[in-house]
Amino acid sequence: MSVKITDGFDPGDDEKVISVLNKWNGGVISDKLFTKISEITPQTAVITVIFRGENKNLETLLLKRPDDDPVWKGMLNLPGKMFRKIDFGREDNIPENGPIGRIEQNELDFRFTKKPEFAGIAFQDTKRGPITALIYVTDETIVTPKDGEWHKIEGIEGLKNMIETEFVAINVAQKHYLASLNHLPSLYPVEFQKKSA
Repeated sequence: MSVKITDGFDPGDDEKVISVLNKWNGGVISDKLFTKISEITPQTAVITVIFRGENKNLETLLLKRPDDDPVWKGMLNLPGKMFRKIDFGREDNIPENGPIGRIEQNELDFRFTKKPEFAGIAFQDTKRGPITALIYVTDETIVTPKDGEWHKIEGIEGLKNMIETEFVAINVAQKHYLASLNHLPSLYPVEFQKKSA
């Protein structure tokens, strides 16, 4: 049985929302609208975890979110971008190269010399809505972006101004990275982290 009226809507509301959404031409979506859609529908993202150093000095790059971010004003997070519809029509037929390219261009201002390695999947229940994140990892030397900060992995969970659901992405990447350093097969871990109440 099909659902005719969205829960909480009045008759005719569905048609109004659809009429407005039909105006979208496939380009970027405003932060406010994206945040509202993300609360309703789980999103899929690529997150890159960039490591430097080793052992107890292993660090990862975090980026400061804008001060006008609707959910996480000025907080630290990993470089990441959501998939877009256009990523599935790429000439190379590799959809994840879309968000990776936007990470390079819009967040890092740096081109990787080789594609970061797939490390696993993290399910993140964030304040903006649920995300399925494909985690990629690299230790390529990069120039630190102007909004970037390097933080030691040891003790990173005590960082107060970091988006808490990023910890699970770092954990997935670290497991893969350490396995590759020891020439062990990656298990491609899948992990889940809920936002705290």
